[in-house]
Amino acid sequence: ARLYAINVRAKIAAVLDIPITDHTFDDCMLMVAAGKSDMPMDAGLVEFQKLKEKLGLKLEDMRQLLKKYSSIAGKECGVIGIDDFAKHLSLPVTEPLKELFAMYDRDGTGKIDFREYVIGLSVVSQPANTDETLQMAFKLFDTEGNGKITEESLAAILRSAFNMEKMDISDLFRAVDTNGDGFITYDEFEAFSKVHPEYAGLFKTYQDLKREEELASVEEETENLEEDSSNLEVLGSPLEGKKDA
Repeated sequence: ARLYAINVRAKIAAVLDIPITDHTFDDCMLMVAAGKSDMPMDAGLVEFQKLKEKLGLKLEDMRQLLKKYSSIAGKECGVIGIDDFAKHLSLPVTEPLKELFAMYDRDGTGKIDFREYVIGLSVVSQPANTDETLQMAFKLFDTEGNGKITEESLAAILRSAFNMEKMDISDLFRAVDTNGDGFITYDEFEAFSKVHPEYAGLFKTYQDLKREEELASVEEETENLEEDSSNLEVLGSPLEGKKDA
């Protein structure tokens, strides 16, 4: 019976010259939710059944994600542009941010739709949002090693990461420093990262860049040592000849 239904659907689609999709009643529910969030209703069309099978998401999970998505996306178009993305993260539009944005923007249109956002969180950010990654990121920002991040150290690292000499991170710092004591503890850092998993991708990208810089530095030092060693051997050859004589 299912095969018959599939064949009928295929023939109808061919006659009407329209594509076959796997939208279900749950997609209709998400469309209604998108409309209630003042977005175009088709923003909620994600082929929910496929995402459910591949990512294990439930309808309530999708509703919560749609609610968050609607707070980032443009209301009229229902998609996230690079400026929307940067504003959400309280960061400037720079190459590292563009790289992270591109990981979400799977079709390369320069816009992130709801389906891409859901997949991006599941594939890009959440796997990177591990305790190990967060601990490493916290240590990176905790320049004094006292278990606290100051606004100055956070600003210095972010300015270095984004190549921005002047970068106001006061809003971001206040958002993380929930008790307002002027320091970010690991618990505050972890809580913020869990609520804003997009940052995990940035932490991972920055850590990878730092590793590449360190490896490049080690390779350069090794090459210099080898060159110095070769020069010493060349200089030492005549002396050795004189000793033998």
